Amino acid sequence: MNRIDHLNRINVLLQRFQGEVQGHTAMGFTDINKAAEDVLLPIFKIIYDLPNLRNLNVEKANHPAVDLGDKTNRIAFQITGTTTAGKIESTFNTFFAHKLEEQYDTVIFFFLTPKLSSYPKKKFQKLVEGRIEFNQTEHIRDFNDLRDLISSLSTEDIIRVRERLEIEVGESKKRYQINYEKLQRNELLFPNLLGLEFPQSLFVADINYDRQEVIKSSWDTDQRIRMRSSERNVAKSALAQDSLAFSADWIVHNKQIITFHDLSDKNIPLVRICDEGTITELSPGEFYRVSKDLENVFKNLLWRCLQQMLYKNGISYQHQVGLFIFLPDNEGDEERKVEWLHKKSNERTVFKKVMRKKDPERLDAYTHFAFNTNFELLDEKWFLQIHPDWFFSFDGYNKSANSADKVKYKKKKESNKAVYDHFNFLSYFLRNIHESQGNLFNQEKIENEKYFLKFSKVDHLKKTPSIDDKSWLTKEPKERQNVFENDQVEILL
Repeated sequence: MNRIDHLNRINVLLQRFQGEVQGHTAMGFTDINKAAEDVLLPIFKIIYDLPNLRNLNVEKANHPAVDLGDKTNRIAFQITGTTTAGKIESTFNTFFAHKLEEQYDTVIFFFLTPKLSSYPKKKFQKLVEGRIEFNQTEHIRDFNDLRDLISSLSTEDIIRVRERLEIEVGESKKRYQINYEKLQRNELLFPNLLGLEFPQSLFVADINYDRQEVIKSSWDTDQRIRMRSSERNVAKSALAQDSLAFSADWIVHNKQIITFHDLSDKNIPLVRICDEGTITELSPGEFYRVSKDLENVFKNLLWRCLQQMLYKNGISYQHQVGLFIFLPDNEGDEERKVEWLHKKSNERTVFKKVMRKKDPERLDAYTHFAFNTNFELLDEKWFLQIHPDWFFSFDGYNKSANSADKVKYKKKKESNKAVYDHFNFLSYFLRNIHESQGNLFNQEKIENEKYFLKFSKVDHLKKTPSIDDKSWLTKEPKERQNVFENDQVEILL
């Protein structure tokens, strides 16, 4: 068996492991995180050459801030399914509160679900203040990064990684599967996925501007950009300097514009920054199947298309927390409600101005219904994964000082049915975003808009191992527990 064969087998095993972990994490069952720590421990020993790496939660239950640690090499790992900047911030706060910088020089975050596209670099630098080494590129990792790290190993080490994964998550699943052997029944699971469709033509063209010239020319305008500006910001500046603007549903990668917009249409402003002689029409598969890197580039394009269509429907991306948040229909509105349908007609409040209870004249916060998303390619089919959430602002967009505490409190009070209803609402909203449903959308905002993404409902999953009801029934009020115990429960993946 050659190196490629070993890597292909590792990829299969990691996909199995990743699917198990992400499914449980999305349902809120964090016990799988403990199993993940044990599976990842020997893998990290090989990848990072840390023979003294230990599971700190075995040595001390619920070890503060970090889960794995090598005190000899002074490296620690946090294993978590929560990918937000707030999670990193709270981890560092706990880490320094327990003076763990005296034992470790480096903290690596390994996320069990896909990490966000970006994190607030300056904020983390200020928080760390040089007390430990922290580089976002090297120290925030997920399963995609794990595959890259493994592929860079020597063949000997790749074989060692495969052997460990075979033990933990192979067909025998000697230890990882042990809890499932005790399960005696199956139940229906309802995944937090939507089917995804997009155009079957993708357009790629080389840029026709000089980066340095565009940047220097911007210095004579009101929209100056820096020499280190992203390729996207440079492209936007090139458009602006030609008195043009365009929607968000395109990307720049490797000096090429990539979009679903037909670049042969000269009426499209984006064409003005393209070398028309290089315009190429591809099927999406011809692009994203080339490599994992291009698959991620394609996911970025899908995200930009989603951002554009949500923005036109009163939902904005909040960069501080990496969430899409509902905004008021009109500036100054104190509340926004949206009609939707699930078994019967419903109305949901997605934005509300809340005043302080003890001082009704003073603002407490603006409450926003929110969510984050991931695009997933599973068995050659594309899906949008949705995670409902909440957000609190002090001005209708920017995060309030105690937003994290408010979100934590609100989630603690929510029942499992409430979370299920959150997903059903978002599913209905996105599946019907192309149409005007009563006052569901502001017709003026969506008129003449071209949306490239279309979503569909995904059927429930059958013959899925059941989950011990005690692990989640305790979250329900006592008067509801008997109902759930005797009924088929709809659980989000």
